[in-house]
Amino acid sequence: MIKMNKKILIWTLGLMIFLVSIISVSAETMIYPQNQTLDLKVPCFNNNTFCSTGAACNLTIFHSNDSLLVDNQGMTNKGSYFNYTLTNSQTSTVGSYKQYVTCWDGDNGFVSSEFKITPKGVEGTTHNSILYVVLLLVCLVLMIISFIGAVKIDGNNTYDMGKLIELNYGKYAKMGLFFLSYLMLWFMTYFAWQVADTFLMFDFVTWVFRFGFIFLAIMLGPLLFVVVILALLKWLADLKMWKWSERNLPIRGGKR
Repeated sequence: MIKMNKKILIWTLGLMIFLVSIISVSAETMIYPQNQTLDLKVPCFNNNTFCSTGAACNLTIFHSNDSLLVDNQGMTNKGSYFNYTLTNSQTSTVGSYKQYVTCWDGDNGFVSSEFKITPKGVEGTTHNSILYVVLLLVCLVLMIISFIGAVKIDGNNTYDMGKLIELNYGKYAKMGLFFLSYLMLWFMTYFAWQVADTFLMFDFVTWVFRFGFIFLAIMLGPLLFVVVILALLKWLADLKMWKWSERNLPIRGGKR
């Protein structure tokens, strides 16, 4: 590393000013969103003034696995700063990156730093992780309870000698609990998607949960329609059988 003096470019300060202006993060953590164009801007100062129009800077960036992303490419001189634009494809991989900037403006300057690329441009916190886990567990418990309840509830009416003795409204609760368990499964895929999108570094896992959430969301409307229609048909059948029972008429077909 070249030793810097007061005449050499003050890159560290300029780089930190840039990072704060691009994204709201702490000084210790530099984070950018995945799959978005990233315009790297580095303010340039030489001897407490902006660099001259003849100044030049090169940028090198390494992936977290030390593979080369940008190989000593020239940055564009904008007068008060230099910039280099990363395309969507260059920011498609989440992880930590190392960047190195070298500049010439009479004297030489050099600075290195690290930044991260995450799915949403934020880093998961302990508070968020606990919240998501709690919500997942709540949805899981509610899904299990509602599903078991739906299976165990007896929705059949009571008959004696072909005559209706008692209507059992448990059939409606049964359908409602089945639909509730479906809703809880849908919510679980959403929370799992958010956890994978924020905390995990595996695109495939995020895609699986996102696909599951979207698929269940698409099926939600048709399923609700079927449940409503079945409940309506059951109610009309119960109403008809109740009227028959008031007239002491036998009901064909036994249990319903």
